[in-house]
Amino acid sequence: MLNQRIFVVVLFVLLGMSPRSPAQAEPQVLQRVGAEAVQAALLGTTSAGNLLFECPTQTRKVGWKKLIRWSTLPPSPAASYVILVDGSRIALTDSWTGEPAVTLNEQTVTARTKLFGEIRFPRRQLRRVWFHPAGDYAQPARHRRQLPHTAPDKDRLLLDSGDTLAGTCGAIGTVVRFQPDFSREPIEFPLPKVTAITFRNTTPKLGAKNLHAGWSDGSLLVAEKFVAPEQQVQIQLSCGFAGFAGRLGDLSYLRSLQTAAVYLSDLPVLEYEHIPYLEMPWSFKLDQNVLGGPLTSQGQTYAKGLGLQTASRLTYDLAPAEGDARAPTTGRWRRFKAQLGLDDAAGGGQGSVHYRVYLRQQSSWELAFSSPVMRGGDPPQEVSVKLGTASQIALVTDFADRGDERDYANWLEARLE
Repeated sequence: MLNQRIFVVVLFVLLGMSPRSPAQAEPQVLQRVGAEAVQAALLGTTSAGNLLFECPTQTRKVGWKKLIRWSTLPPSPAASYVILVDGSRIALTDSWTGEPAVTLNEQTVTARTKLFGEIRFPRRQLRRVWFHPAGDYAQPARHRRQLPHTAPDKDRLLLDSGDTLAGTCGAIGTVVRFQPDFSREPIEFPLPKVTAITFRNTTPKLGAKNLHAGWSDGSLLVAEKFVAPEQQVQIQLSCGFAGFAGRLGDLSYLRSLQTAAVYLSDLPVLEYEHIPYLEMPWSFKLDQNVLGGPLTSQGQTYAKGLGLQTASRLTYDLAPAEGDARAPTTGRWRRFKAQLGLDDAAGGGQGSVHYRVYLRQQSSWELAFSSPVMRGGDPPQEVSVKLGTASQIALVTDFADRGDERDYANWLEARLE
């Protein structure tokens, strides 16, 4: 084995080459406003704060307004993780050392992380702890629904049994010390019996949310400041915590929250129409598939998009309201863009969907795009429609064969540019 390693090093030297530095991020799909997607490696940031990418033909500087995303969302951590009040998700170390991955007292949280070492932050910045989400996704959906999405008025303890207790979490260590409302004394719960804790919080004072930064361990940070001058990333979170520093090579995803593009999932719907194939009605989903799960395609997860069942029609107004900050500085949106495909939940070869885009020109609707029949497992199809003087846009999904069976249609990153 040693001789093989020596041979590889000598070969690189003889060829005048050097292996890719482990500190450099690997090439990923780069999506920019007004440009085609390309494979690009993130090199860092410039002194002016722009992102620097190595693209196939040249090195490009990309500002936050021009960035849509680089790569796709990292998978949910396999081990325990914490969620902060700004939505940041931080993966914790495995507890095989005997030390708990997270400890908590009345004032402070100590988290042992995979990529950022041991970090400490005020308890008020903590929103939730998932202890062993072996699976977060594998657990019954009813468990997840029992935890409030907004800050509750009391701490909430979710047990493996599915029971939820309201009260006060006193401490976390080798056990969870929790005093339910029905008890006069705290109760100690073994960690294997606890699935999650959601903490009450006053309305947090948050800074600007400029960027989502994903990492190889499944962490996903909501950044106010992001600097990467020399292969080392430094991040200040929106909740004010500035103790994050990691290797550029461990960074796996970026999405601008200040992009000049506007996602349809962030705009008001003008009209929704659904015609059930039989009798079961379906609603549309924002930033989720039609089943309420994450938007997935070809094993990749997307943060933004629309989930529709056949046969459905979503209509949006292309004339932003006066004073709307999301309006383009040029006065009109130029293009509608998206990636079309059935969600991975449909299964390979399952489902059959026609996608269509209509534009309203004066008083009539005109077909602007029509896809071939798409099925589960097909790669996403890019769509780019010039809007011209259209006043409205309609997204239509229709069934092809076998009725609407498993027609879980996604409009990934449906947006106006």
